[in-house]
Amino acid sequence: MLRMFSTVSFLLLLINATLFASTQVKIKTKWETVEGELVSMTPDGSPIIKHKAGPQVKIPKQDILAVEMPAPPSFQSARESFVQGQFKKVLELLGDSMESYAGLPVPWVAEALFMAAESHLQLNQGKAAAEILQKMERHYRDTPFQDRATLAKARLAMEEKRNGDARDLLKPILDKADAALDLPPEQAPICAGALWLSGQLFEKEGKLNEALESYLRVTSFFSEPASVVEQSKIAAEQLKKKGTAFVP
Repeated sequence: MLRMFSTVSFLLLLINATLFASTQVKIKTKWETVEGELVSMTPDGSPIIKHKAGPQVKIPKQDILAVEMPAPPSFQSARESFVQGQFKKVLELLGDSMESYAGLPVPWVAEALFMAAESHLQLNQGKAAAEILQKMERHYRDTPFQDRATLAKARLAMEEKRNGDARDLLKPILDKADAALDLPPEQAPICAGALWLSGQLFEKEGKLNEALESYLRVTSFFSEPASVVEQSKIAAEQLKKKGTAFVP
């Protein structure tokens, strides 16, 4: 048993060494600025750093003010593949190492996690998507990717027929959409997506007039994302042609 434990421990250390090899970081804390090599991450999102000339040290997440860590070349390639809808390639490019950075307050890490979760969703890999979205909820609640992750969680809930959970997830974003004319530009695509999903949810519930209203709000007040606007336009026309819904 001791031999087996030692072998497993060695393999885990080897995996960590591979994932974080030569990852240089600069971390500004409340007390000092630390530079060195990222060795690993604790479950609560605290990095363990090896100083350039010193021992390893754990930096408590709550003490971190800023982190400088360059994105690897594969991140930009993954971003380009994501825009092109090549979701399998996105996951190949990101690999498992991106999830290992979860907790670091670095924008590209949050974006990488979102791309991975969305790619899993697009490939009907709900369990894998849910695990990543939980990490985002835990570590990146107050980032620009929070609402995008919420939309992904709502879609996952709809696919699993948890309509009540989906509605609860969408509500805070739909409340923002009520002020469509005053939305900041970066919030508009999120609100459009929430209205589209709300329309889909209403259709599943047989509330066709409410679904039509949601789709028309997208086409009337939003221009991005173009795919969401187009899908809303098609869905609204189908409901009107079938005579199953009418504009109040």
